[in-house]
Amino acid sequence: MKKIIVASNISRLSQLNFVTGIQRVAVETHLNLKKYLPNFDFFGYIQSGSEKSINYLENPKLASDPILNSESKIIEEIDILLLLDLDSKLDAQLILEQKNKRNLKVISVIHDILPITNNEWFPAETLKKEFLLYLMKLFKISDYIVVTSDFVKGEISKFNWDFKGQFVKIELGAFEQTNYVPNYLRRDKSIIYVSTIEPRKGHDQLLEAFNILIASGENYRLNLVGKNGWKSDDIIEKITQNKEYGKRLRWFDNLNDDELSAMLKNSSVAVQVSRAEGFGLAIEEALYHGLPVIARKIPVFLERKYSDLHFFESTTDLVNQIRLISSSNQKYVSNKVRSMNDFVFELAEIISTIKID
Repeated sequence: MKKIIVASNISRLSQLNFVTGIQRVAVETHLNLKKYLPNFDFFGYIQSGSEKSINYLENPKLASDPILNSESKIIEEIDILLLLDLDSKLDAQLILEQKNKRNLKVISVIHDILPITNNEWFPAETLKKEFLLYLMKLFKISDYIVVTSDFVKGEISKFNWDFKGQFVKIELGAFEQTNYVPNYLRRDKSIIYVSTIEPRKGHDQLLEAFNILIASGENYRLNLVGKNGWKSDDIIEKITQNKEYGKRLRWFDNLNDDELSAMLKNSSVAVQVSRAEGFGLAIEEALYHGLPVIARKIPVFLERKYSDLHFFESTTDLVNQIRLISSSNQKYVSNKVRSMNDFVFELAEIISTIKID
């Protein structure tokens, strides 16, 4: 009996030598799908007119991806196509032609629609149009669209876009933890924030809270983990010109997974101060490492029902929450936290129900 061929679009992913949240989700999905679907064959898909790059080999996370390292299939050979990464150059017409000829199935993931709802946070006005066109492609060719939160599903529904397929919510989760511990880490009153640095991420308010704590004579440390994003000149200046920069305030823009895991384990509290997210999986990652989390009180974060997830609304509230929670030695039980294995398992369940003629 012929195995069903599942291919994931790696046209853009193979061009990268860095990862953000979306790429980490794609890689983790590639790493674990075979475990849940042993009777399927998995390959990459490079769309017509594109070439697979080897740039991804420069990044250890991408280099570990079995689908990036596998042979690629052309669209005519594929039974189920996965669109896990955002690819604005996707050739939707070619895919649609194949769907009209045969029973090709397409599963797409939409993490958020913030370039449309909050375009002011992004680097160019043209991005809104490009992203809208990309969404229109997905709505036209997808049989399933996976969203990671009720919030994103609700935002999409407000626009009444025509989609004849099925929406499925599958929440993200924490990545695998490790035991590696660098010697520069300290446990006492250490705050960690994992996020790309850009306007919507709320670093300005976190720095304000940190300055209040330091001015009051309290010995807190703040570790910022994440790459420099866009429209970030003002916040980068606030970070690097802070009198505590390089001492009690540190910025790490290129940690590997082992180092991030160790830093999470050796902090006393994590914060998630972003003003808008499609999901915000850093919450699960921190909780998975036994770390309490203080998150901004916005709808997408309020969907999570973890006992050690706390919320703030103002800078004063954030300061008080940090003081209270970082002074506690209680650790969260990590096995109660959703993981990326859960995400992949539920995605695999959808794939396993698809009938291919």
